[in-house]
Amino acid sequence: MTVHFRQPSRFTLGLAAVAMIAVLGGCAGGAEFQGTPQEGARRTGVYPNFGHMPQAATSQITAQEKDDATTALDAERKRLKSVKGDAPLTAAQLAELRRQAQAEANATLQAIENSN
Repeated sequence: MTVHFRQPSRFTLGLAAVAMIAVLGGCAGGAEFQGTPQEGARRTGVYPNFGHMPQAATSQITAQEKDDATTALDAERKRLKSVKGDAPLTAAQLAELRRQAQAEANATLQAIENSN
């Protein structure tokens, strides 16, 4: 017994090709994906010199300013370590907070259900 497979028509093949081109065309980036145009290297005729330090864009922090900032931050750290935090919650306080949260959740749910 011979099995005959049905050959796709030229129209179907053409339609599939057009669809594939459209899909792949969507992947191509337009002008907005090209980035900022960059100019090439400037030919100044002079060999580049990498031996000098570039000038800083802003004034640099001095050693005295660094020491002052370090001292101030160390003092603030010591001050914060000495401050006592709040006492941990007791079981009764925790239960009360959970009860309040549940009551607010129930009130919100009721308001949502009644708004329709």
